[in-house]
Amino acid sequence: MRKLRPEYIIALIGIIIALAWMPMRMRFPFDDTYITFRYVQNIAHGFGIVWNPGGAHTEGYTNFLYVLVLVPFSAMGFDLVAASQIVNVIAVIVSAIALWEITNYELRMTNENSYAGNRPIRNSQFVIRNFIPALAVAFFYLDPFTWLNAFSGMETSMFTMWLLLAVCSACFSLRQRSSMLAKAHERSCYATPFIFATLATLTRPEGALMGGILLAVGLWSRRRATTPHPTSPPAGGEEQEFKISPLPQQGERLGEGSHLE
Repeated sequence: MRKLRPEYIIALIGIIIALAWMPMRMRFPFDDTYITFRYVQNIAHGFGIVWNPGGAHTEGYTNFLYVLVLVPFSAMGFDLVAASQIVNVIAVIVSAIALWEITNYELRMTNENSYAGNRPIRNSQFVIRNFIPALAVAFFYLDPFTWLNAFSGMETSMFTMWLLLAVCSACFSLRQRSSMLAKAHERSCYATPFIFATLATLTRPEGALMGGILLAVGLWSRRRATTPHPTSPPAGGEEQEFKISPLPQQGERLGEGSHLE
């Protein structure tokens, strides 16, 4: 029997939990949700970014990208509450998969640093490597606010998805940077995390902080990669011992035929 990939299992569990929340889905949208929907409807009907049709252009929202994502649904006549909740459930599932990948990356890097030399992986290490990412996903799925935000119709779930994808792609870029291919394409290697950070910023303004964090991490990793490593000790793993002889006294021979006056 073919083994299912963890991503498929995470997606399936997310769908099951979302279906369990469906009977309560109309309890969570609030006033800010319908403010966003009003701008979406006006854009979809050709009135522009306005609160009242024919009125002045105003920006009474802070989730520009989320508004644009919902515009096609409004133009096609879909219910915006249902459409926004479906978009957010997808964002939650993608976030959970990204969280799995991030945790897996951290554990993999820890094992590589701690167990150098291609040692065989023990069963306990294999269990830990799979248990900790699963625990992180479980905490994310079992947090009620994860699903409250998803069914609120607001942009929080999408914003979280962009942030986690930025971190996930940054982890992948740092891992691939050591290869010759990544060195030849270093700029494109770091482009993907900044694209996700930009999408997060367009979803909510505070996403710009992620761009600053990614820039700092990129500069730090580049400086670390260019810093020369200290020379290794001599063969055998033992350091050479150097003894300092005392200075010769006056009249004591320094060598053959020589002495201090």
